[in-house]
Amino acid sequence: KGDTSTKMAVDHDDDEEEEKVADAVPTKDIEEKVSIIVAETQSSSASDRLSGGIERLLYLEKKQRQSEHEANTLFIAKSILDLCRQCGDFNMTVEQIAILSRRRSQFRRVVMRLVQYSMQWLDDDGDGDADWCHNKSEKLKLIHTLIAVTEGKIFVEVERARLTRRLATIKERDEHNVAEACDILQELQIETFGSMRKKEKCDFLLEQFRLNLAKKDFIRAVIVRNKITHRILKNLYELEVKYWNLSLILYYHHERQFLSLAKAYFRLKELLPSTAEQLQALSNGVLALVLAPFGHEQNDLLHRTLAREKKLLEQLPMFRQLLTLLTTKELIEWPLDDALMAMLTAFKFVGVVDEQQSDLMTRLKEKAIEHNVRVVAEYYQRISTKRLATFLAIDVAQTESYVSRMVTDKEIFARINRLNGVIRFKEKQYPNATLNAWKSETDKLLDLVDLTCHQIHKETVIHKTNKAKKNKK
Repeated sequence: KGDTSTKMAVDHDDDEEEEKVADAVPTKDIEEKVSIIVAETQSSSASDRLSGGIERLLYLEKKQRQSEHEANTLFIAKSILDLCRQCGDFNMTVEQIAILSRRRSQFRRVVMRLVQYSMQWLDDDGDGDADWCHNKSEKLKLIHTLIAVTEGKIFVEVERARLTRRLATIKERDEHNVAEACDILQELQIETFGSMRKKEKCDFLLEQFRLNLAKKDFIRAVIVRNKITHRILKNLYELEVKYWNLSLILYYHHERQFLSLAKAYFRLKELLPSTAEQLQALSNGVLALVLAPFGHEQNDLLHRTLAREKKLLEQLPMFRQLLTLLTTKELIEWPLDDALMAMLTAFKFVGVVDEQQSDLMTRLKEKAIEHNVRVVAEYYQRISTKRLATFLAIDVAQTESYVSRMVTDKEIFARINRLNGVIRFKEKQYPNATLNAWKSETDKLLDLVDLTCHQIHKETVIHKTNKAKKNKK
């Protein structure tokens, strides 16, 4: 119980906003000196009033910095930026940000607070000043300046990441350049940022994941996706839903990974709150599972889905019928009944960003034929190719093609004799192999007999011992 509460506390702490430690208050004499310089600069009518005022403030900042007075240095630095802003000189403001951050022996907190203070101007609703840094070129200039200031400084790595993401958003939204936006955000190794909260880190990785999918760089998308662990997502509902929705796009477009696609839909079914959304996820998952390559895992998941989802499948009779057909060792007649064919023809996977999906019926027909081949292989040791083609409702050439492909994929064992027109589904039993199999089964039987005899002898000895003790009493 104690471990669980600790874990919940840690996860809750990750969801909170980053705590801001209050800055120390500057001394009164510095406040008075700065206010006097600012007032004189604003009241002056000289053309170089701003540069003169900044020069005086920079001299004062230098004295405080050399005296190692952090609070006063920070107050003066913010006052310089405010003065430039009040005078309406954007270029001077950006220039002073770069100058103040590169001053010799500058305090880390001063650099960090200047970056955070300047980032507020990038928000549209920062402080109600509609004429300050709302132009796209000005925003880009400020962002590039702040990125240059934060480069190589680990104590402002979170701010650098946020600025880089904002730059990528501008490239994608305003310039419609997804590739450049992806490359910009990909430069950040977010997983190495120790000072960033887990929730924000996952959000950044998901954004990289999304941009790689938009760029159709599926290899990079897989690499980024693998950096996100399910343990972290477990307590972040919105991010987990986004994660699985993006995974749908990856699994569908990257080599049509239908088994993984089905698992993603089933996971979304568990996360989604409403019954309608669960039914939609389940129907998509069932069809993706039907289209997945045959294997032990796929076959097991088919049976488990049919057994566990009885309640929801009652509201999806067509999909329950489809699952029943594929889990029963009977031939499937193609085309299916009219109602089922009409539903499957109109079906489209949800959330895979593909409006066409023109190959679904072709794939479904192939799965029905492959199922029929496996059923025939269960009941026949040898069968003529023409007879098998009749069962499958296709010609002889296609029959040989399907059987050959399934043998290559190790779904069945088969040997085709084209001269005689016969297909054999059972391996030849050589005498040595038969003898070895019989010996193995005999050894197992004898081992069971020995074990049974040992247990009987053990129980007999215990019974005799207990009876002897009773007689003595």
